[in-house]
Amino acid sequence: MLNILIASILGGIFVSDVTAAGQLMISRPIFCAPIIGWLAGDIQAGLMVGFLMELVWINIIPLGNAVPPDATVVSVAGAYLSGAFVSSTGADCRGFIVFTILCLIPAGILFKKLDIMHREYNSYLCGEIEEKIKQNNFNAVDRGVYMGWLFFILKGALFIGLVIVAGLAILTYVYGLFDERAVKGLNLAFYLIPAVGLGAAVEAFSFKRSKRK
Repeated sequence: MLNILIASILGGIFVSDVTAAGQLMISRPIFCAPIIGWLAGDIQAGLMVGFLMELVWINIIPLGNAVPPDATVVSVAGAYLSGAFVSSTGADCRGFIVFTILCLIPAGILFKKLDIMHREYNSYLCGEIEEKIKQNNFNAVDRGVYMGWLFFILKGALFIGLVIVAGLAILTYVYGLFDERAVKGLNLAFYLIPAVGLGAAVEAFSFKRSKRK
């Protein structure tokens, strides 16, 4: 339970880096997933999760009012579940990683909705700060910034902790019910998904020449 608590807190910090504070790129899957995988017992599983998520989500970037499904939540929870799976069973985790990521995508979508609600709360908080500034209470600005960041961390930590606990109880059990053919199919998907991601990466970094008349 201590490792889950630490992973959840770290996850909350990583999630806050997306837009709330820092933006130091520690929220990127390729960075945060190996750390969480190591914490769960297998850094290689975390690295594989980060690799897949980085390719799949490479074209999805939060810009302005656009709030995409959260890749960091999926990466952190997926890395912990995959690392714990390898640590406890010693089995090949490629198929489990694909299965876990697919199951956690709805969690990323749900967290997106929570993030939108949180931004609406921040708008209300800004109004409160403006009123206090009019009363010459300029310390309210610092408190508002730190409170907003703290709420981002707590929201992310609580959500990730719940997802990890539920995943440990459900996903590992369900994956154990799969027959050999299903596991082979998921293992094959582990190699097919990067091909799709590489295609998206090529498209994202390709430049089209403008035609001169």
